[in-house]
Amino acid sequence: TSVPGQGTPFGMNDLWSTASATRSNGAPMTASREYFPASEMVSHIAAARNRGVRLLLVMTGGSHDRYKTSGVFDQAKWQSAMDAFDRQEIRDAIAAGVADGTIIGNSVMDEPQQSGTTSKDWGPPGTMTKARVDQLCAYVKSIFPTLPVGAGHDHSAFEPSQSYQVGEF
Repeated sequence: TSVPGQGTPFGMNDLWSTASATRSNGAPMTASREYFPASEMVSHIAAARNRGVRLLLVMTGGSHDRYKTSGVFDQAKWQSAMDAFDRQEIRDAIAAGVADGTIIGNSVMDEPQQSGTTSKDWGPPGTMTKARVDQLCAYVKSIFPTLPVGAGHDHSAFEPSQSYQVGEF
């Protein structure tokens, strides 16, 4: 039986076609991982709550190029994008979403292990480290203290001998 709030969330990237509408009502998706801009965040959280969908937010999502200068990760650009979410109505919506289980976390970046010359790289090898990702996590926590934060990557592919101190997943 379906019991709201119990079990392991099951979902996918790009479940939502807009901030308030899912792409399909077919499979019983109970979670999603997506990027929506600050202007749509409050309505997106409300829509997810109404549908019983858990959210893994990606507030600084989109193309890696949004966050690079001359081909290298630019933390000032990343922080500027994150700052767009630092509004009271968004802080309140996220705090409520974390409290009621609608929001399960925020991925501060994906694939930090990408370096070199791929279209998804963050710059030359050594540009991204777990310590640097922890700085991003700490920045998000300074705005949203109750929001679990982390990064999307395979543990064995990115500094497996290091551990996060702030990142929670």
